[in-house]
Amino acid sequence: MKILYCGCGEFGIASLNAIASSSHRLVHIFTHPPAGAGRGRKQKPTAVAQWSKERNIDFTQCEDINTDEMITMLA
Repeated sequence: MKILYCGCGEFGIASLNAIASSSHRLVHIFTHPPAGAGRGRKQKPTAVAQWSKERNIDFTQCEDINTDEMITMLA
């Protein structure tokens, strides 16, 4: 089965690990763009984006997955 994952939080990492170790294929991930964190509001990628980069899995960062552009990409 091909899987598209949509999420951004640290709590999603367990699910991603389970999918990655299964027989299913994680084909793409959608997550939020980096956000300001800490005192200097330095841009920090989401936990899901970081996980994707470490495993060379394609991902897209978007504010709103319901735009026409994102829906076309999902299709």
